[in-house]
Amino acid sequence: MLIAPPEIYHRIRSDLFTILARNPEIVYGGVFGRIIPGQFVIEFDEIGREAVVSGTYRAWDCLNWYFDVTLGSSLGIGSPMFAMETPRRLHSERLAELYATLPHVRRTWGNGAGGDGDDVCLKRSADQYQYIFKHGMGDCPSGCLQKIYWGFTSTADGCIVSNGTFSIPPWSPPAWYFEECR
Repeated sequence: MLIAPPEIYHRIRSDLFTILARNPEIVYGGVFGRIIPGQFVIEFDEIGREAVVSGTYRAWDCLNWYFDVTLGSSLGIGSPMFAMETPRRLHSERLAELYATLPHVRRTWGNGAGGDGDDVCLKRSADQYQYIFKHGMGDCPSGCLQKIYWGFTSTADGCIVSNGTFSIPPWSPPAWYFEECR
């Protein structure tokens, strides 16, 4: 799914506000985005690269129109890789997966940044949402030397329960932790 329904956004916003209001101990400086919404990279084979450079590659026309995607710059002189972007706030990795199926495309991936920092992760299972807040400290451009995690579960009836907290080092995550939040 590229765009979540409005009711999901409303619930997430409400849950996050409630969690932060009830838990002032959470150190949270905003999300450090590893993947930039609406931006991805596409790599072509030689035939595809030549068609893109000459302006004759048409296999992506429908996707570009539908998602308002435009061709950015080549990632180097003669490079088969190009930056793609849309002004819409879309899930870059899902968008890249759609383009990966086009002819003469070798691979695609969401455009992002290195390092680490504060983050909020969400895992949804039916009407239950699990949130993990992460605060990173110490050399975060290289991945953060220390991290603190706070876990919460939100149910359909609006009940929010704290799952606990843990820190690294050492790395021994509790049962409520999910790997996607590392």
